[in-house]
Amino acid sequence: MPDAPADAARRIEHPVPGLPPLPQNKWEYRERFPELNQFLGGYFHQDFFEEYTSYKEAVDDYVAEASDDDLNQLARDISALLTAAAADGGLERATSILGMDVSPPPGSGIRQWLGDVAGIVSRRAEE
Repeated sequence: MPDAPADAARRIEHPVPGLPPLPQNKWEYRERFPELNQFLGGYFHQDFFEEYTSYKEAVDDYVAEASDDDLNQLARDISALLTAAAADGGLERATSILGMDVSPPPGSGIRQWLGDVAGIVSRRAEE
């Protein structure tokens, strides 16, 4: 059986940093995830289906126009959001606040789709 007082003392002496909580309002989300806000609001807005024929086309458009710094920032923003939003409900709320007015592609949940986007932009930034 573990020594509870020793474990508690160890946690006090060497705390494990907790994840920062999700932002509470639109301003905080935009401040914490600036490039994700630009990406979702600029490409996956209410007129998405009038401008693009597919999610891939919108992602490709962003990648073609973004700087390497923007691509790297987007990958960091996505990673931070996926880590902070443990539940998919929080993730859906966050992406909506950040400007995503469409559902993720059919057959893909929001977490999977964002992970796929992060992989695409990370590979492009490394080229």
